[in-house]
Amino acid sequence: MNLKIEPSQSSPLVDFSVLRVGQHIQGVSIPVDAFEFYKQIHDFLDANESKLLPNSEFHFDLKYFNTSSSKALFNLLQRIQKQIKEGRELKVVWYFSDDDDFMLESGEEFEQLLDASFEFRKN
Repeated sequence: MNLKIEPSQSSPLVDFSVLRVGQHIQGVSIPVDAFEFYKQIHDFLDANESKLLPNSEFHFDLKYFNTSSSKALFNLLQRIQKQIKEGRELKVVWYFSDDDDFMLESGEEFEQLLDASFEFRKN
């Protein structure tokens, strides 16, 4: 099972597959209705959580996101973190650029709010 959403000017690429380790959200996230956009990802995870490879990595490589996307992303990260606390060996990888303090600080805030441990990577 796959979930592939092509990027647009207001929404990121989403590329999830139960057949590979890497699950990706990449680009800009400023959709008109962030909760509706991210609901597709929640629905995919509802249907396929147990089918994901046990060492799946969720790669968040966002260039920018707005306030409503922030809440939707938090909900998604919260769901992933819940699975980690239940014993699943999942990983969150958060990307940032050297000159993008906003993205680094956002990842650090999510990590702290969720009492999680993200892997931070420069891109």
